[in-house]
Amino acid sequence: MSVYSHSGTSSNPLWLDEKYIYGSSRLGMQQPGIQLDGKSNSSSDTLFERKVGDKRYELTNHLGNVLAVINNKKLVELDGAGNLSYFKPEVLSYNDYYPLWNALAWKAREH
Repeated sequence: MSVYSHSGTSSNPLWLDEKYIYGSSRLGMQQPGIQLDGKSNSSSDTLFERKVGDKRYELTNHLGNVLAVINNKKLVELDGAGNLSYFKPEVLSYNDYYPLWNALAWKAREH
């Protein structure tokens, strides 16, 4: 499943805006922003392109509530000597919930 956009005129191309990522359930979405004009330019076509930060993964609990959304960008953490210690995910948003599915307003953040 994907989301496309088009301005309605014949001179403007079709764009791929969102592409959903699925496993056994929905894991997140990718926002590639690819122009789908049907033209092929063999000198610039690539078989694979990876953009860091265009994928958003939804971390859910056992009820299906989305508790956090992270992207595929790794943030570097260094130790005291300036050496690579570990990577952290970039957190785009997080939520917490009351027992009956109401989101806690004071425990939510959008990036």
